[in-house]
Order: sequence, then structure tokens, then C-alpha cells
Amino acid sequence: MCIPLVPKIEKKKILLRFLAKELMGKRGEKLMTWKAIELEENNAEKLAQLIEEAEAIVIGIGAGMSAADGFTYIGERFTSNFKDFVEKYKFLDMLQASLFDFPSSQEYWAFQSRFVLLNYFDQPVGASYLALKNILKDKNYHIITTNADNAFDVAGYDMDKVFPYSREVRAYAV
Repeated sequence: MCIPLVPKIEKKKILLRFLAKELMGKRGEKLMTWKAIELEENNAEKLAQLIEEAEAIVIGIGAGMSAADGFTYIGERFTSNFKDFVEKYKFLDMLQASLFDFPSSQEYWAFQSRFVLLNYFDQPVGASYLALKNILKDKNYHIITTNADNAFDVAGYDMDKVFPYSREVRAYAV
């Protein structure tokens, strides 16, 4: 069963695709079929039932999960931690700053080291990550994520079940 989980549901309907049944192919191999259903907004009970019935769950998670916990690259979190860079270069967010061609290696590493410290080493535990971990505690699951932060590791997930598609900062930091 493949269920996309998000900390806050903003759409009116959610489309879920899950493994409906196994079929046998011509050569005796197992073929899988997928079934799609729509859930109305705030249908947490049906979602909980589907999770409970699932033998395995694959979850895709992007930046929205960390953003829901306040770990964003914009706003106060950015301006308070990179005030000197914002004043000097008029950066709007951490992404813009991280792609900037700094005039010296000292400035580049001053920014990058602070960026890694904030978004990896000092990453606090996010409530959304703990809530999801609790939902999955007795399930066979795997997470595919585009997040490059340290949120899953900090929350105590089994990192053998988390595939960071974009790689984590730790791949470059340690």
C-alpha cells in the first residue's frame, strides 16, 4: 500500500494509490495491480484504516514536511541566522544564498558552514516527523524523500528505511 502522508492536508480530495491484489502472470510471476481511491478532506479515519490494513507502506516526503515544522529557508529563520549576508548581498532566502557565487572562498565557507550547522547539526526534532514515526511504529515502511536536512535521523528513524533521493547534507558535511 502506497500512501502519501502530509502533516497538513490543503486539498479538498486526496488520491491514494495502493496495491489492491496480486495476480499471476503467464510465466507464474507475480503481477501487482494498483487501485486508486479518493478521500474527502479530513477523512482521517479512512486513512488510518488503510494504514492499519497495509502490509507495507511507501511514503514520499518533500520539503513541506520540514516547512510544516517551521524549518524553512525563508523568513525569520533565514534573516536572523544570516543577517550579515542579507545586509551585504540582499539575499531573499537560503536557497538563493547557497547558489550564490561568493567572491572569496572565505565567504563561501562562512556561509556554507553556518548553513550546514543550522540545517543539519543543530536540526531540532520536528513534531511532524515524530507523529509520522508513531503512526509507522509497527509497520513495514520505506520513505523516499527529497529533503536534504537531517530531520529523519534526528527523529530517530531507522535510516535503512529512508532513502534521501537528493542526498542529505551529512553526505557532504562529514
